[in-house]
Amino acid sequence: MAEAFTQTVRHFFPELNDWFQALPDSRVRDAITYETRFLVWWGLLLYLLQLGSRRQLDFALDQYGPGLLDNLNRLAGTSQLTRPVHDTLDHLLEHVPTSAFPDLRLKMVWTLANFRYFRDC
Repeated sequence: MAEAFTQTVRHFFPELNDWFQALPDSRVRDAITYETRFLVWWGLLLYLLQLGSRRQLDFALDQYGPGLLDNLNRLAGTSQLTRPVHDTLDHLLEHVPTSAFPDLRLKMVWTLANFRYFRDC
């Protein structure tokens, strides 16, 4: 299932990791352990796996073992050695303006609307 999801994302949004990485992030560059795109994917797991809270990222995902980190690295195009804790995601969200996410969503919708497959529907 993870492979099908990755292929679907890459097919419809080949630039998605670039968009994630380009989010305005005011964290101190020298202190960053996790790339912006990796943490955005980490946050998306909340919704994709239907977790109830950010704290569940610390506990509920243990059941997936090391494969989870491998798949997340594959999605984000990174090579992180560890998973972040929920506070790390909170920290990122404090440094990315809230207006950036609706803009990103609009870019995704625009991409889908202009995708050739949907023109004939």
